[in-house]
Amino acid sequence: MIAEVIIDIKHHDVNQLYDYVIPKHLTHILEIGMRVWVPFSHQKRSGIVINIKETSMDATKDILEIDTGLPILGQHELDGVQELVKDNHMLYQQAFELMIPHVFQLKYYYEVFVYQKDAFLNSLKMCEVGKRYKLLKRDEIHLSKLKLRHQQGILELTQIAINQLPKRKTFNYVYTGKRYERLTRLLSSLKYHENYKKETLMDMGFSTSNMKTLIKHGIFIQQEDVIYQPEKIKLQKEKKPIESLIFPFETMLLEVKKKIEQSIKNKENLLILVPNIHLLTTLKEHFKTTLTYDYKTKPKTMLQIIKVFQESPQILISTRKGIFLPVSFDQIVIIESHSMTYRYDQGVFFDTIETIANLFPNVKVSLHSYTMSPLLLLMNENHLQKSFQSFGRQDNMHVVSMKDELLEGHTKVLSRDVIQAVKTSLKDKHVVMYYPKKGYQTVNVCRLCGDVQRCPSCQEKLKVTSSYEASCLACHQSYPLLDTCQHNHPKMMKPLGLGLEYVAKNIQSIFKDTPVYIIDKEHATFEMTDQKAIFIGTQKIQSYLQTLDFDIAVIVLADLSFHVIDMLDDERHLFDLLALTGHTHQKIKKTYIQTYDPEHIMIKGLFDPESYMRERLKERELLSLPPYTKLFEIKIDHPSFFKGFQETLKMKASLDLLNIQVIGPLYEDIQPFKLLVKIFKHQHEMFYEFTKQHHLQTRRIQ
Repeated sequence: MIAEVIIDIKHHDVNQLYDYVIPKHLTHILEIGMRVWVPFSHQKRSGIVINIKETSMDATKDILEIDTGLPILGQHELDGVQELVKDNHMLYQQAFELMIPHVFQLKYYYEVFVYQKDAFLNSLKMCEVGKRYKLLKRDEIHLSKLKLRHQQGILELTQIAINQLPKRKTFNYVYTGKRYERLTRLLSSLKYHENYKKETLMDMGFSTSNMKTLIKHGIFIQQEDVIYQPEKIKLQKEKKPIESLIFPFETMLLEVKKKIEQSIKNKENLLILVPNIHLLTTLKEHFKTTLTYDYKTKPKTMLQIIKVFQESPQILISTRKGIFLPVSFDQIVIIESHSMTYRYDQGVFFDTIETIANLFPNVKVSLHSYTMSPLLLLMNENHLQKSFQSFGRQDNMHVVSMKDELLEGHTKVLSRDVIQAVKTSLKDKHVVMYYPKKGYQTVNVCRLCGDVQRCPSCQEKLKVTSSYEASCLACHQSYPLLDTCQHNHPKMMKPLGLGLEYVAKNIQSIFKDTPVYIIDKEHATFEMTDQKAIFIGTQKIQSYLQTLDFDIAVIVLADLSFHVIDMLDDERHLFDLLALTGHTHQKIKKTYIQTYDPEHIMIKGLFDPESYMRERLKERELLSLPPYTKLFEIKIDHPSFFKGFQETLKMKASLDLLNIQVIGPLYEDIQPFKLLVKIFKHQHEMFYEFTKQHHLQTRRIQ
């Protein structure tokens, strides 16, 4: 008999099934879904048995032993792994890490026992002969050299696996009903054949020595507390539709609270999924719940969560990892608030929706979005109409034409109305300002009317290069710098680049007595005081909106989001702007939107998001973009730059023969080379087989 095994190494080169011979003494014990120990490349590694078959031409080594510490994975879990691998192009080990609770996952480290002195070992600070050293992670890059010295007898290299299960076992105590004179009063409060935890008995007055005495005389029976019993989930082919709604933040909290109360009343298991640990902590405090779960949860706590769910219905707030807990849920609420980097670079939001549909086809799922991220995967006409019904605060948004400000001689980064409104608000509240980009490329702009020099062919803004030329990033053409704008203001056009720090410095000069805090990836720490302040930042500032006491928001320059060359279109920028309006946060009483183009489609979209989203969906359907297709990135790395580029060209040609569309990029100045491909639904299986055959590194980005 032969077992097909997935080795627990996260690497594309070993992302395949390996055949191992099943020894006779394990033939009647081994089952699909078990974890086994196998020899692999001069190591002893663990792996999961995916299939058992009769014969194989490739099997040359035997399975060493079965690991009984990991519960058997059922067919449902294995099907889930296959779905993740095929649909989202994960590595097998990545999918298993999601399916298997991290308490049962293994970690490896190496120990080095020194037999002889060696100059190389001295460089690793392993000087003493006869001493055992733990190899540091940073030194594992030298494993090949250490293995060579192991073969030469200079040292002994040993790989050690660490199990993350709690070291101490927990026990229950069963009262047999026998009498013990000295503790009659305490024993009278116990029920016959009832299980009691040690903590419960200690609260009732029993000491540790009392318990040992009662066990010795047979009055208590000590039983190991088995706290992991995976439940069998009944599969249903019919998948329930996901209820997709967009709420302001406060309304979202009220809706989720209603679902919590309903689940408690109906005695249902409810899972609330959040995109990040920051929001998890916020909701835990708001709803006063105790059960939370994320990748940092300790093994002992995780096992206690599983046991509590087995005893009675519970409410759990978790990050995405919660959907892979071995627990049956009656209802799942997804709270969607990802930043753009989190969503589009990792595809987490979209993958979660699809994974839930596969793992919990019979569970009611609802989606609540409060930062207005584009829910294009789920939206249709009915969802759009229902989602935007709560939007009725357009009168609180004020569009400021910065071009008019310039024509009237006002050249500051904030308009006169905004400056006056900020001064009034700072008397008792903070003020939040949003600047769409940390850095801003230098453009040729008219200092009188704000007109920007554009490409004659595509009308995109031209970037001013170091050689003082105007370059188009889309057409790759260069033009001389103009000194007169299209409104005939002579000698008023000059290169200008506005970065976040530059803007913050100018705002500080306007409000000299008010602290100005920058919030972005590099500046996210500040000391909160009673003094009112101005907070200005990029998308990062959205994470702080719930904790800041403010009622006025200022979008310093919305135009920075208007002309972005991006296949994913500009709806992402619209929703970043909407996050700073009363649509999303009810405490925002007024939003000032500064722009040089008040008639731009994105500005109009702020006042009518429903129509805007309908147009975007139509465009995406015509262009066959997500959600009507999926986007994958292929990485091609090669020791030689030119051979790597040739390999990339060959890969593109092979994909063209399969009618799989490569939409870019094809050439970059650094490795690895990347191909962005568009996959239609009928091409999933073909693309999966292609990447598997060529051992390609792929990941889904939308």
